[in-house]
Amino acid sequence: MDERPDYDGVEVHVEEGLDTFENFTGLPFYEWLLTIPVSRKTQSTSFTLSPDDYYVTYNYTDTLETVYGIPKDHILHIHGSLRNLTNPKSNSDVHSEIQFGNPNSSGDDVERMLNDKYKDDEDMYFIQNAIPKLASTCEAMSKNLKSNYKTLKLFFKGKGFDEVVVMGHSFLGVDKAYYDDIFVKQFHGLPWSFYWYSKDDLDKIQQAKSVFGLSSVTSIKW
Repeated sequence: MDERPDYDGVEVHVEEGLDTFENFTGLPFYEWLLTIPVSRKTQSTSFTLSPDDYYVTYNYTDTLETVYGIPKDHILHIHGSLRNLTNPKSNSDVHSEIQFGNPNSSGDDVERMLNDKYKDDEDMYFIQNAIPKLASTCEAMSKNLKSNYKTLKLFFKGKGFDEVVVMGHSFLGVDKAYYDDIFVKQFHGLPWSFYWYSKDDLDKIQQAKSVFGLSSVTSIKW
């Protein structure tokens, strides 16, 4: 009987289990995004958007362009746009344009953490081959916010702004770093308006006012 440890077994099981998650952020995710209806029929009648304003959107679809008639050069799809994907053939093609996931799950950080945690563990022999796969999957399901800072600054450069309006964005959530490092620093002295839907939204707006030190804040009901 062969009693040698199955060093490759862990890697195989990890790959089989994680491929599903990694694929979700690739072609299947792209194909699902294509099913989202985007037309003027979906336009909200509760508010209008000015084509003269500038928009940073976290939406991958062309809702602003198609539904609200906003010029393309007035829009920054900070995490990528379906418009820039032409018949992608692989998950990596989609990953090259669409940023999806949590900013706190960098592949490099995960690989470093696992190597540090298990370097002196007797089970390291079993998992060392699986660590790169774990890191790769985490990278596919993460977004590097700092890599977008330069793009944001260039988008804002030379434009005169008189107000900041936040609609349906997790300003205290996973994208908070954008506010800490870019938005608040650049627009701290301007009036800010936050759209809200629930009491929880109102509570978060008050938190944001305190956390970011904003002096002029208006809450607008959707």
